[in-house]
Amino acid sequence: MLAISVTLSTIGSKIVSRVMPTLEERAIDNMMNLSIESLESMGFPDEQIDATVEQLEVQKEGLYTFSLANLIQALAISLIMYFILALILAAIFKKEQPIFVDSTAENAHPWRDSQDANN
Repeated sequence: MLAISVTLSTIGSKIVSRVMPTLEERAIDNMMNLSIESLESMGFPDEQIDATVEQLEVQKEGLYTFSLANLIQALAISLIMYFILALILAAIFKKEQPIFVDSTAENAHPWRDSQDANN
C-alpha cells in the first residue's frame, strides 16, 4: 500500500506541476529569496551567494524538463526513504515478543530475581 501511495503521489505531483507550473516557480523564487537573506545574515561572501543562486536557477530550469528517468529516480528515492521510515516505526511499535524467546523456561531470564522467575 505504501508503494502504491508513493507512486500515486509522485505521479500526481508531476501532473500538478504541469498543470500549474507557476506554483513550483513561486516556491523556488521564495526559497531563493530566503536563501539569499540567510546567507547575507550569516556573512557569506557575494561570490558564494551568487554560486548558490546559480544552482537554484539551474534547478528552476530543470522543472520544465520532464523525463521518465527523472520520474523513476524520484519514485525510487521516495520508496526507499518511506521503506526505511516504515522499518523504524515497525521496530518502535512492535508489540509481540520474538519467537525465539522461551519465556516458560526457568533460565530464560537469568537477570531476574528468583522471586520473579517463580511467579
